[in-house]
Amino acid sequence: MGLTGISCLHFFVSRKIYPKIMNFDSNSKYIKNIKLFKNITYHIGSINYEWIRESDLIIKSPGITLSHPALIYAHKKGIEIIGDIELFVRETNVPIIAITGSNGKSTVTTMVNNILQLSGLKVYMGGNIGIPALNILNHSAELYILELSSFQLETTSTLKPEIASVLNISPDHMNRYPLGMTEYRQKKLKIYNKAKLSILNLEDELSYNKDIKTRPNITFGVKKGEYHLKKIYNCIWLCYKSTKLLNTNKLLISGQHNYINALSALSIVHNLNIDIKISLKALQQFLGLPHRFQFVYKRNNVVWINDSKSTNIGSTQSAINNLLPYVIGKIRLILGGDGKLADFSLLKPYLKHENIIIYCYGKSQRTLSTLFPEKSMCLNTLKDTVYFIKKILKPHDIVLLSPACSSVDQFSNFEERGNVFMKLIKDIHQ
Repeated sequence: MGLTGISCLHFFVSRKIYPKIMNFDSNSKYIKNIKLFKNITYHIGSINYEWIRESDLIIKSPGITLSHPALIYAHKKGIEIIGDIELFVRETNVPIIAITGSNGKSTVTTMVNNILQLSGLKVYMGGNIGIPALNILNHSAELYILELSSFQLETTSTLKPEIASVLNISPDHMNRYPLGMTEYRQKKLKIYNKAKLSILNLEDELSYNKDIKTRPNITFGVKKGEYHLKKIYNCIWLCYKSTKLLNTNKLLISGQHNYINALSALSIVHNLNIDIKISLKALQQFLGLPHRFQFVYKRNNVVWINDSKSTNIGSTQSAINNLLPYVIGKIRLILGGDGKLADFSLLKPYLKHENIIIYCYGKSQRTLSTLFPEKSMCLNTLKDTVYFIKKILKPHDIVLLSPACSSVDQFSNFEERGNVFMKLIKDIHQ
């Protein structure tokens, strides 16, 4: 049981409802938290089929697949299975902005939150961003902003967002979905089913269906879309139709992926009657989120970048694209972790540049190193990798941690991986 499960427990106990807790992971660090609740019965480690048969409703953690034997059994018995987001939706009439996508979800959710807060609206954000949705339920909000994962959407049926957006779709969690991209995409697109307004990325055809384009929508993209980028002389502008809105030089974040994130945020708030000056001011104040293409250290013309949040191929592709135009030395790219059965061959076109050297570690290191064996090296841990790279650095090199894998083989989450990376950088420069 993780943060989401604990939030569900708080929700029920505060209403004097005492659910039974079944926790399959006997090593969970949150078990001690369960024991703090009075009148709670819990079962740890195995499946309690008797409890399942007696259930009226099952609240599933996002991390548990619907193909788990316990849930297959419950489904056969006709027991309703939902997640925390469905529970949240059933408990509120406040309008919801719902945001999903393979990459950029947290950044765009935070951008939208910052814009709306600066405008004076009472808004709260939660969901996959690290703040369980049920934790913000009791706030007197005028609007909720929810970042939603495919895992959360698969158990959500009554969500009716005021505004919904699938920012992009690229391969991720293939170990979770037996039917691959088709199934993963289907879960993501559920967000549009009952949305009043859809925000579409016109340059990512996987992120919407043709029928969605016939409903009320606002569009964005690099070149296509109502909100788009335009290069004027040597400057890149955020534009709405034929109107220039903001020179990206005025943003504190960099990279085309971040400019697209800004466009998507502007698209999302477009129909909320927010003064465009307020929206642009909020974007100019946005510092970015940790572990997302984060410039960590520069010394002797060597730059270190922490992109630990790149847990899938698409995110790593974006990181490489952002750096290639500026490379003088080598890009020393650190890949590795748990690849989640991803098709790493999709990375090959991005890795073939002669200035990219590849360092692979962790569970998927051997698979990754086969992409370009002649310029790849395998190491056991992230620490081994950082210490090795330090010995061979030359001026104008860029060290980029953008793993294209989840962190769970060696770390608790991508935040821990990023923090370890930054500490290693600090240690080797002392």
